[in-house]
Amino acid sequence: MSGSVILQTEIQSVPAQVIVIDVTSSHLLPLFLKELLTDKFGLSSPEQALVHMVDVASSIDSLFDEVNLDRLKKGYVAIRPCLLDMFFEVYANGIRKGTCGRCAIWIVGNTGNKWSSLLLREFAMDISNSCYWKHKYLPSVIRFAVQSTLEDDALFLKRLAPQYFRCTQVNPMDEKKNNCKQLQVIGNPFDSVVLGNISDLENIFSVLLPLHIQEVEYLQNYRSEKIGSGGKLFSMGGGMVASGSPWRRVDWLATAQTDLFPRLWQGPRKLEELLRILDYRSWKGRFNVLPNCEIEFDDTSSKDIERRKREDNWDHVVCDGKINRDTLRTDWCETNSFRISNRDTVRLEDLASCLQRREQYDQCLDVLNLFRNFSQPPNFLKLKA
Repeated sequence: MSGSVILQTEIQSVPAQVIVIDVTSSHLLPLFLKELLTDKFGLSSPEQALVHMVDVASSIDSLFDEVNLDRLKKGYVAIRPCLLDMFFEVYANGIRKGTCGRCAIWIVGNTGNKWSSLLLREFAMDISNSCYWKHKYLPSVIRFAVQSTLEDDALFLKRLAPQYFRCTQVNPMDEKKNNCKQLQVIGNPFDSVVLGNISDLENIFSVLLPLHIQEVEYLQNYRSEKIGSGGKLFSMGGGMVASGSPWRRVDWLATAQTDLFPRLWQGPRKLEELLRILDYRSWKGRFNVLPNCEIEFDDTSSKDIERRKREDNWDHVVCDGKINRDTLRTDWCETNSFRISNRDTVRLEDLASCLQRREQYDQCLDVLNLFRNFSQPPNFLKLKA
């Protein structure tokens, strides 16, 4: 959990940035969010409340009709550098506005459309790895999959499962302890998926965004990067669960408590449970009278919320039918194991810097050999010896 950017900023008085990435085939999400934030809450723009849209879908409409998965993946690999640049431009804007990198990412797509489903699976993984290389910490990610048929939903989960249950999990705080192990593509432990319909998504945003706005408005006057200004951390079941701060409204820290935050949220009761966990008002009352020290709670001590353990696999929900097993690999249709597109010198430099930070110089030199294939060599990187 210590590798979470949410945890690192929880005890500071800094706002969270909410980034909503639209990979749906309907393109309705930007309009809905704009209406919710500007018409209902009277904001001049969503960015005023640190809510940013990355509308991936509208710029690549031509691929929504493609059905060949290999061609779709190659199309994604080709445009991936531009998509990541779009994301990090928005992310950097939040940092300039005082978030210190505190960020919750929502990626919304359709399971029933092959292109949207692929983006929902692949883009989130590339964002997490790029964030780790560039900033050392990992963001909180929630993928919202708009349901289709039972077969489409099961296929989507089948292809997503390896990212959650097979990929290497890293703790950025222990980099030097693990410098003998070669870095691989990682699976973000602070990444989960919600399976629901578009009305479920509208309901979630209608509850969480007003709370987020209240928190941001408070921090416009009281923002502080000083450690401890945001409150003390408290633990439950050995994991940090809250800062006990009276002004927090959305408990993004719950998404980073991996043992008690399932990977999959599906069904009306599970979505209600998710909202109760993220809505700080539902359970902050038990922090009202606390000593000035860390305290322990039983996993199910709350009367209003019973936290579920994270699942070990999805064997009970994924299909056993025919599937192209190549699509289950993280290096499917990739030119290298780190999933860096050709001529994407930005990500290669970030990866090389990360390997130097981890003191893995031999692997760093191997990675830099990838530059030889680039028509435009990147800026010179100084290597420690």
